[in-house]
Amino acid sequence: MGCLSTYAQQPSSFLEQIQATKAIEDHAVALSTLDRLITVAGELGYVDTVALLHHRKGVTYSKMDDMEAAIAATQKAIALRADLADTTGLGQSYYNLAYFYEWNNQARQALEAFERAVQLGDGPKNTFFFYAII
Repeated sequence: MGCLSTYAQQPSSFLEQIQATKAIEDHAVALSTLDRLITVAGELGYVDTVALLHHRKGVTYSKMDDMEAAIAATQKAIALRADLADTTGLGQSYYNLAYFYEWNNQARQALEAFERAVQLGDGPKNTFFFYAII
């Protein structure tokens, strides 16, 4: 089931909670909220939403300078998104993964993730530029 159709089935309060995680400045609270939402979305069978929430966990961990956890959460998002019929966001997850690897001094893995982001083409428009620099 694609992201748009799954989101359309979710109650608006659930969607609002997902969107609100972006604005939570206390990272521990954000991670706790994301974990709770992952549990709920998983119980409802919303795999695409679970993938999005793992992607957001990766971003939150990166803000905490915990690149190992950021990498693990983003890899989980990638694994989930890769199995969906609608792989929207997969390129963005690879793009983030490349940055997390780069920040963690893992240049080879960063390059591989950037290559995949470029192949998928749904990451940020500057993906190719950064890939060309590396």
